[in-house]
Amino acid sequence: MLKKLGALKNLDLVELPDVYRLKTPVLDISVPQKDPEAYIQLIAKHFPAEAKGIRGFIEEIVGIAEESDRIDRKRGFIKILFPVQYRKMWNVRKKTLAELMNDYVKDPALKDVLAALWGYYGLPPV
Repeated sequence: MLKKLGALKNLDLVELPDVYRLKTPVLDISVPQKDPEAYIQLIAKHFPAEAKGIRGFIEEIVGIAEESDRIDRKRGFIKILFPVQYRKMWNVRKKTLAELMNDYVKDPALKDVLAALWGYYGLPPV
């Protein structure tokens, strides 16, 4: 939109190193920008017993995001092929965030960390 308005050429955009900071009574972390592996390591450091589940959950979310980006770039899809072309999105189409997290992790405090931004995309993961 900024490009279409001609304003983008007048801006110097700066990418921040962190996406957001999460501060709770027991945790204070800054979530790195565009680095799922660093995020996995950061969270696993605080929840070592759940390291495998954290990795699985984040990889699942990244896969869904990549499919979403692919469908957006493609500007459409053939409905009958959707389950094959976008398998990750198809597999979670009827799941809540809580149900998806339950597939990977058990610790309620970890689930709170992983769902910290729920307010941006829907209801709390209950």
